[in-house]
Amino acid sequence: MQAQEIISWQKLIRILTHEIMNSVSPVVSLADSTHDLLKNKLEVDDQDKLEILEAVQAIQRRSEGLLQFAQKYRKLTKIPPPKLEKIDALQTMQGDLL
Repeated sequence: MQAQEIISWQKLIRILTHEIMNSVSPVVSLADSTHDLLKNKLEVDDQDKLEILEAVQAIQRRSEGLLQFAQKYRKLTKIPPPKLEKIDALQTMQGDLL
């Protein structure tokens, strides 16, 4: 059972890593491209402005997606409080024997 639990954790970590990398990699790439557009420029032409705006919008969308993913994962990991109820143990045991 412990080996199966380790395998399940490894799968979960792979999935989380994949999802995070899917959002972070484009953000890094877009930020780098935007940096290159602005580096050593005193003035930015209209075409560069458009590219910068598109890059910033894409960074914003990816970041929002990553934030939503993290919020959903946080909700998933919260264990709800148990719902306690009284049961008739004798009746339950008899039902299991049938």
